[in-house]
Amino acid sequence: MSKALSMKKFLFVLILFAATNAFAQFGVGVSGGHFGMRVPVNGKGERQSQNLENQVQRMKKDLNLDDKQTVQLRNLLIERERHSSQYKPMTVSEFNQRLEQILTPEQMKLLNEKNAQHQQKSKMKDAFKDSTKQASQPKKEDWSDDVYK
Repeated sequence: MSKALSMKKFLFVLILFAATNAFAQFGVGVSGGHFGMRVPVNGKGERQSQNLENQVQRMKKDLNLDDKQTVQLRNLLIERERHSSQYKPMTVSEFNQRLEQILTPEQMKLLNEKNAQHQQKSKMKDAFKDSTKQASQPKKEDWSDDVYK
């Protein structure tokens, strides 16, 4: 009887360990106030999947997505990442067409406005970086050739 009981305990611990490992690999849990599941994408691990989940949560909040739309969006983003890992990237037009099937026209308009704002900010940052880079480089006539003579 004691041997059977210890075997049951061993099996219980083994199953518990396997289940814990499975959940840890896929990242099921509550994080940052959100319940979710992080699925490794492209074999790039947790950072890539966390970035994808952050993007989904940000779009859910910004576009006021319902649960069905959130799941569809997450699946679309995962599919796009997997396509790119197989060197067959999803085209922008295909992605946008699939996105239009998920979002309402109002949500699509809001997304386009947010993308335009983001592009404008990126252009301003790039222009600032270029201007500071040019200002920090010495002019050619300032270089001293005396060192090499």
